[in-house]
Amino acid sequence: MRWYLKVIITVAVLVALQLVTLQAQEPVTRLRWKNGDVLPGKLLESKAGQVRWTSPYFSDNLVIDVGALDSILFSKRSTPPTETFRVSMVSGDVWIADLIGADNNTFLFSSERHGQVRVSRNAIYTLNQQQNPNLVFNGSSLPNWNLPQEGGIKDMTYKVYKMGKKRGEAEFQRFPDFSKLTPQAQGSFETGWLDLKLAEMEDNFGMVFEGRLEMDETGEYTFELASDDGSRLLIDGQPVVKARAGVTEEAKIKLAAGYHTLRVEYF
Repeated sequence: MRWYLKVIITVAVLVALQLVTLQAQEPVTRLRWKNGDVLPGKLLESKAGQVRWTSPYFSDNLVIDVGALDSILFSKRSTPPTETFRVSMVSGDVWIADLIGADNNTFLFSSERHGQVRVSRNAIYTLNQQQNPNLVFNGSSLPNWNLPQEGGIKDMTYKVYKMGKKRGEAEFQRFPDFSKLTPQAQGSFETGWLDLKLAEMEDNFGMVFEGRLEMDETGEYTFELASDDGSRLLIDGQPVVKARAGVTEEAKIKLAAGYHTLRVEYF
């Protein structure tokens, strides 16, 4: 009987040691208070001035004032981070994340460890790419961002189309029916301007810009249109001016005060 009991105790101790070893190998994120207390768990989406935390030791999520905390200790990664940017904060903190958006006052980051985080521009000391430390941003994904812009066209949208080669004056006079074509790319801005670089194509493409113009007062307005290929301008659905390659065209139109729809077609 004693031998049997000894075997059971030995097995139990071995199992307990095995569990402790496995738990020690698991990556753990820890929350540390200023008084030295530490709580393992996971960081949740939080608001400014607060930390939302979940822990296996509490059935409910915790909401903690950041003033009571000393730090959040993240475990070392078993694999190198794949995010693009090394973000250095004014506070001295450094973390790795992808830059996925921005506005006039903040940057929006995303990382595997922290999720999506919006950070004040004033809180960031440096922003460098992991692979190219001297290159802050190459602009390759700018058309995918819904960034605030300064421009005269409000609620501006754009669509990009793949076009065939034009074959002369007859085709210039016959504008394509863009409603029957499928856009290759598209985007929108709260305010913007006509920028053909958004197409990210060199040749044989078309674009349609739409938005609203605000006229401060009723009067006669002059519109100029120039492009290296064919283009035309419509105001409130009515054709106003059409231009061909290398020629600047203009037209005058009377408009009432207020908003008017604008459409520019380029091919």
